[in-house]
Amino acid sequence: MEMEFYDTLFLRSKESLQRTASNKSFTPNQFSSSLRECYTCISHGLGLIKDLLKSPNAQLDRLCIYLENTITLLQTLLDLIKSIVESTTMSCCRLNPFPTITGNIIQMVFMHCKDSECIYGSHLKLVETQLKVLFRTCHELQMTYLMTLEKNFVFNLTEQEEQEILIEALNINMKIGVIVQALDVKSLAEQWKAFTLICEKYLEFLLEKNYYIEITQSFGSIIKDNIRTALELEEDNKNVLRSLRVANFTIKILSRLSNVFRNAPTNNYNHIIELLVYIYMHNPAYFELFATKSPQFANFMQTNILSACDRLCDILVLDGKFLDNIAGVDMIKLETNTLLGYIILFISLMKAMLPKRYDKAYNTKFKMINCIFKIVPVGHYWYNIGLRFQSKDFGGFIRYYGLYEYFLVHAVAFSRTINNQLYVVLERRMYQGIMSTDLYAALFSSHLWVQVLRTRDDLALDTFRSLIRIYQSLEKHPPFYNSPQEIHLRYTIRKIFQVLLPESKMLMSKMISPQNSVWYTAKVCDLPKFQRRNIEGVMLEIMKVNFHECFLSSDVTEEEINNLIQIMKMCSTCSFVENTAPMEQYLVKLWSKACRKNKCYKSNKCCPTEPLWNFKYLAALVVLTECIGCKFSNSADLGQVLHIIATKLDTRNAEMIFLLFDLFCSLTFNRKNYENQQVIDSIFKDTLKLLMHDVQATIKSYVLYTLSKYRHFGDFLEMTSTILSQDEVKNEWKLICDMSDKCINSIELKELLMQSGTNEFIHKCILQNSNKSIQSEFDLGDPMSEIVEPAAKRPKLNSEEIDDIVGSLENDALLLSSVDNLTLSDDYKKRIANIIDKLKNIVS
Repeated sequence: MEMEFYDTLFLRSKESLQRTASNKSFTPNQFSSSLRECYTCISHGLGLIKDLLKSPNAQLDRLCIYLENTITLLQTLLDLIKSIVESTTMSCCRLNPFPTITGNIIQMVFMHCKDSECIYGSHLKLVETQLKVLFRTCHELQMTYLMTLEKNFVFNLTEQEEQEILIEALNINMKIGVIVQALDVKSLAEQWKAFTLICEKYLEFLLEKNYYIEITQSFGSIIKDNIRTALELEEDNKNVLRSLRVANFTIKILSRLSNVFRNAPTNNYNHIIELLVYIYMHNPAYFELFATKSPQFANFMQTNILSACDRLCDILVLDGKFLDNIAGVDMIKLETNTLLGYIILFISLMKAMLPKRYDKAYNTKFKMINCIFKIVPVGHYWYNIGLRFQSKDFGGFIRYYGLYEYFLVHAVAFSRTINNQLYVVLERRMYQGIMSTDLYAALFSSHLWVQVLRTRDDLALDTFRSLIRIYQSLEKHPPFYNSPQEIHLRYTIRKIFQVLLPESKMLMSKMISPQNSVWYTAKVCDLPKFQRRNIEGVMLEIMKVNFHECFLSSDVTEEEINNLIQIMKMCSTCSFVENTAPMEQYLVKLWSKACRKNKCYKSNKCCPTEPLWNFKYLAALVVLTECIGCKFSNSADLGQVLHIIATKLDTRNAEMIFLLFDLFCSLTFNRKNYENQQVIDSIFKDTLKLLMHDVQATIKSYVLYTLSKYRHFGDFLEMTSTILSQDEVKNEWKLICDMSDKCINSIELKELLMQSGTNEFIHKCILQNSNKSIQSEFDLGDPMSEIVEPAAKRPKLNSEEIDDIVGSLENDALLLSSVDNLTLSDDYKKRIANIIDKLKNIVS
């Protein structure tokens, strides 16, 4: 029954198409009726084929009949369209079913050809000839249809119905493009080229309808599916190269369409950003690190996909809304792999802005600057995981960069294309980065600033002066000391000073006194040789004078001790060529004053900030010792210094350990071969044993990490093997050594980097830890805490001060006792009892 109905339908459809084609004055209803009958018949015939193949008693000869009938209808429809095009202009108001129904017929037939292996199975050979003819006929119909829409069909876009028909026709053609990519490259090329021309023809209307969003969503899916297929298949599969070539061609079409729709008033680039991020995630450096693909695949991906995406970025970056969409992304919430895609995308965008045609693109570059500084702080994991990016230098030689360096190189190149107005914006962002607590924001800002100034000495000199003034203003505030801001600002100033021309350095040396603290930041060793020697001689003499003033005086002022600390820090920037005996003796004396029994600060006055001064004294002494690179001429001097450092480390105070332990190791392992060095070895072993027992995990990890830097010294194993072989230490020690030697696998490294990436700097002054007990005189948790001194050194109080204190106690006690139904916790009761005991001791 179904077959008989189909045979009747086929004859009627064929006659209807032929009649319409022969009748030059056909009515719109006749055309619409013929087209719909043709669609119904083809759909019914292809459906019967599937039903026949499912039937156990199938009349297989009917398969060829149905396919031949479909070919006949397609050919007849093709002749009809050609005859109409030759005789009249086709308009949507007369032939409104044409764009959609014809498109649906082409889509349906191509889909049948695409699924033919699945549909026919073992019977495919039986219909192989008919299928080839079917595809060829449908392809010819496709070309005629697309040409007609492009050149011979007219839409009246003031009519709502015709607007809807155009949009539907375009959607159908995008679906056809998805289907033909698996069939024939030529059909795919013709499909997308014609689609692009139709979009150009009706651009004004499509801009109003925000049709670009539909395009990017559809094309993004096509490209992503092809790349995903290539990544998932084995590399020897022939579909890998085909999928990548299809993706490459589709990216090129998307680039052309993006150029057509560029600067639309309401473009939304979210889909295309998602696509680019996905593609840039899969780069050769990623494949190399994780060994997921061969070098050949990576190269093909680079030349066919990533390069095509770079050209797409060249177009997208011209539209400010593209960068607006990127800027709206919350980088902190991105997944790890997605973040890598964004970083590479930004690199591509910076490359896109290098040509001179972008020199006046102020708004675009302004947005790019903001995007750069938004992505930098969140790349900790990818900066350290071990990616290697290949690039060619000016000589054509291949060089490899880590991700951070690769990003920085492109940022420097981009920064050198901006005008003075934008440089002010960039300068402000770099300053903000340096003054933040984020490590990579500060490092990146500093490195970028220095590289930008490297070729602009006049600007470098002005910047140096400005940063020096800022540093001198901030160093007056106690929280600035040793803060991330102080460290990064000092580092930046020094690096800028290094890139100044010799004439500029000479000018600054004449303007800045040798006693000025600027030299601790700018580094005397970076001056020209002649001027450097003069300033170094003056500084050393000043240090000797200050040393005698502090340690031979019975009463040292705050200013004197600060002056000594400052000149020690400045002398640490001198270029000591060799250690001399007099300098060694001064160094030993300076260390001797760090003893608890022989403090650097001797005064009859009480100073509540003495612990902080002692710490600063030690910090200055450490950098001075490191600068001299001291190899002591005799074991007694070295033993004395190591003993003093060991006593500080024995306190197990975290700040002291972080400050002194590296120097402690350096002095020990870089020592000369003394005749009698058992004492030195004993000091080191005893101190290390103490630091490995019952200390905070952070301290233990730091100690082990520091030790790993010296493990290649000849006597390292002899000095440490007993302690490092202990069960509670050896596993962590092995992990640290593996990390240093890059033997750790990528999974373990990823976990460690993910954990450390969430670390934040918090200044101790803002920690809410008021009940913390003081571990030693160097505990800096609260530098203003009261220090309990021997009775002979406790300050005297006059009668007025005693009266004020007693009056305050009376008032506070009266206030507390006047509260009705007062309920005290055990903690409050304990604290009040302690106060009563102390008062009893006073009056007893």
